[in-house]
Amino acid sequence: MSTHELEKLKEVMTLFYKITHVVITLFNDELEPVLDVGKWEDYCTLIESDPIRLEKCRECNRRHAKESEKKSEPYIYRCHAGLAEAVTPIYVDNTLVGYIMIGKFRDERGEYSSKETVIEAAEKYGLDKDEMMTLWNRLELLDKEELTSTLLLLKMFVGYIRNERLFHTIQNTFTKQIEEYIKSHLMDKITVETICTDLHIPYHELYALFKKNFKTTPHEYIDRVRFQRAQEMLANTKKPITVISDELGFSKPSVFSQFFKVKMNAGITPMQYRKQHK
Repeated sequence: MSTHELEKLKEVMTLFYKITHVVITLFNDELEPVLDVGKWEDYCTLIESDPIRLEKCRECNRRHAKESEKKSEPYIYRCHAGLAEAVTPIYVDNTLVGYIMIGKFRDERGEYSSKETVIEAAEKYGLDKDEMMTLWNRLELLDKEELTSTLLLLKMFVGYIRNERLFHTIQNTFTKQIEEYIKSHLMDKITVETICTDLHIPYHELYALFKKNFKTTPHEYIDRVRFQRAQEMLANTKKPITVISDELGFSKPSVFSQFFKVKMNAGITPMQYRKQHK
């Protein structure tokens, strides 16, 4: 992925968020997030804290993304949790290359999100109505004119992607970005928080991507990459164990040695492994 292309997308999406105060997310054609800009709402965090409700969110995204393919304009709808959201597909030469979703937000007319839809969602999922209403009131409220302008900006963003030929960036799966990020940050203290912050992806989306594409958790995957890199460096370089430990982000060689022994199962130390592979 071109860093320059990604920065151009981020720059425009950030501008969109500053103008509208509505979260904007760019997805590839498989509905995997490529870039996310904006503050994730507490309302959504509460809804997605339960695995069943989280899956409902994903089903909702998939269903409406599919529906949007039939539209020529950005498509606004009510999500399963009673909030307003909009999505538009991105076509290049009649080929679907991705989607842009914005939301969640409130519409002043209450056509898509209202007190009634929030109470309905609270009752459906057994959540506290007062808490839901408090969180709902914090969402961005768009009047008719603001909503029209927001959807127009969304349409313009799609045109920008086409004109700037940025669709190759969208087609790159997020798994590739994650792989490259982790490999280039092994010396750092990589955490779920740093990945989410640097790659602009919500926690729930990150865990879902790891489960789908790597069949493991982020922590276990990072450990796997570190271990494989340790084996390569021990077998193919003459770097001291202390240097390898530093380059792989361990606080001290003894921690690296213990990590390596556990991963080797047989309890082989880094030095023993190096001797076996000379």
